[in-house]
Amino acid sequence: EESTLLKRFLTVAAGPAASLFLSFLVFIPIFLMSGMNSDEPLVGEIANTPKKITILSGDRILEINGKKVNSFSDIYKMVENNYGTNLVKISRNEKVKIFEIETFFPPIVENVEFMSPAEQAGILPGDFISSVNGKKIFNFAQLQAIISESENRRIKLDVIRNGGVLSFLLEKKNLVSQDKNGNLEELLRIGISGTILLKPQIIPRPLLDGVFDSFRAVKYVVRLTLSSIANMITNKIGLEQISGPVGITYVIGETTKFGLIPTLGLIGMISASIGVLNLLPIPMLDGGHLLSYLLEIILGRRIVNKLNKPMAVLGFVIIATLFSIGFLNDIDKIFL
Repeated sequence: EESTLLKRFLTVAAGPAASLFLSFLVFIPIFLMSGMNSDEPLVGEIANTPKKITILSGDRILEINGKKVNSFSDIYKMVENNYGTNLVKISRNEKVKIFEIETFFPPIVENVEFMSPAEQAGILPGDFISSVNGKKIFNFAQLQAIISESENRRIKLDVIRNGGVLSFLLEKKNLVSQDKNGNLEELLRIGISGTILLKPQIIPRPLLDGVFDSFRAVKYVVRLTLSSIANMITNKIGLEQISGPVGITYVIGETTKFGLIPTLGLIGMISASIGVLNLLPIPMLDGGHLLSYLLEIILGRRIVNKLNKPMAVLGFVIIATLFSIGFLNDIDKIFL
């Protein structure tokens, strides 16, 4: 009987384990296809700004503001808290040149969060934000400061796109963010992230590195999912952050526009999250069955059958409630 019980336990556990393993397999090609950043101080991709950038891809950065640069990571450290003008010494075709860079953090949109105010307003990756609420800005820090300090939830952005200027009106909403310690919090934001002006060159990533990175990615998604659940229970994050099948379908549809890597990344995240959610000790979910089997193993006898029906009803009510909240949230975010 014990071996039958163990078989049942392992059979039920196989579902969530398969979801997590699928996520792991999906993440590996993402890291291999994306490559890895070279730490050589060689310029790779350059952000597209309205003002012409005199530094070119392939330039080797020697100094920034008189300080020697030995690696690309040095650049991030040197300019992290410096949003003003920088003097950059580079080497190009064995000739040394000095250029002035207005900021290493231009107000360029790199990513737009799905179902965020920015996406609903029509902001796109690559947009250069020239002014916020009528104030001209030159770097991303100014953009963040004006948006976070504005008492009015309505934000007006002037954006340079394809040489023309567009204006957008949007409203700040509570969106989930991670602080420096990795803790989740709700902040009034519009849902965009910025980029650095110069990016390193990309080099191929070894297979073993891709495997380890994939494992770390699954671990990160698991931790994030558990943290989100815990924060919802303690009311640090509102129930309006729950998304349902409509929202997931919408996000997958939008992600496919950006190519294979973002689509695979989303599939990996959803698969890992489903694996974790399935392990929650809620009746009707795999986690509920596993808890029942675990108690049976520990106590040496099956839990009283009288509890099975009310527990199943409770599980159905919990799942139906969460499903309904997610569905209503999706309708509100996407269609209203």
